[in-house]
Amino acid sequence: MKRAIVALMLVCTMAVVATAGCLEDDNGDTGGMTETMTFLEFNQDYNSTRDNQTQTMVMYLRSLDAGDTVVIQDQLQNLTYRDQGNQSMTLIQFSSYPRQYQAVQGNITDDFQAGDNVTLTSPIINTTFTYPMQGQNWTIHYETFKNGWDTENNTQTPFPPSAIAHAETADIDDDTDSDENDTGDDTDDAGDDQDDGALSFYEFQSDYRQTRDNATDTLMVYLASYDEGDTVTITDQLHNLSYNSSRDITVLQFSSYTRSALTVEGDITDEYQPGDNVTVTSEVSNVTFTLTMQGTNWNVHYETLTGWDDQRQTQEPFPPGAIAHAD
Repeated sequence: MKRAIVALMLVCTMAVVATAGCLEDDNGDTGGMTETMTFLEFNQDYNSTRDNQTQTMVMYLRSLDAGDTVVIQDQLQNLTYRDQGNQSMTLIQFSSYPRQYQAVQGNITDDFQAGDNVTLTSPIINTTFTYPMQGQNWTIHYETFKNGWDTENNTQTPFPPSAIAHAETADIDDDTDSDENDTGDDTDDAGDDQDDGALSFYEFQSDYRQTRDNATDTLMVYLASYDEGDTVTITDQLHNLSYNSSRDITVLQFSSYTRSALTVEGDITDEYQPGDNVTVTSEVSNVTFTLTMQGTNWNVHYETLTGWDDQRQTQEPFPPGAIAHAD
């Protein structure tokens, strides 16, 4: 069962998925057009900007505006029903981009099967909210599915069953698994405890999901495709690496996503250079800690790579053995 883990990564997760368009008011209508896309095309349509001076982040769509409607037309690769007690949902994967899930309320596995051609339909909204990051309150402008967003709690929510339907035609753009690192079998069911293929750093960050429960002050950020004990292999090109002598670590940035970084123990700058293709391998673990935000102590559940500094509440540097030149 996929573990839900936290919203420290909320903004990072959305920024990764973000790849640009006009942002209107939350319920603004800019023409009301309907655009049909595969799930991969929808994700590739995102863009993001960030202003550190005004503490503002914008995630927007190139081809869609608030008030438009998107129809995701794709083939179902996998469906998994999850009953979490207070909420039941079906996690669906699309063939064009199986590394990212969407959730639908309830159990729809009697009505839909893997291989079915379906549509998932939603208006687009622009939602604005504040979110604390690094001791500052950031203003977030986020363009997303209206049917998949909880505007009260500013978090993702399962689509209503009425949003998904069988497609009338099977004429679906066959861009399945166009990601060069995709293996074609990304179901990654819970408990298989194995690596199903290497990810770019961008793909790894894009796999994160988040939920927040204001009633219990619980934040969760989790990996959609992996569980605790699974192995993750990140294969990417080094964009930059720099040695921090005060902490005796090397900071790595990857070409697919330069806004975040990983660290490795010691100085590895003699062995690796920008432009090198490398792999970083680690197991997934779950960590739990308390975080004070806006005067409230939140219970944080976070699914991350092995190695967590409980005192600093940050990822520990990887051992040098975790990184290698890619074949």
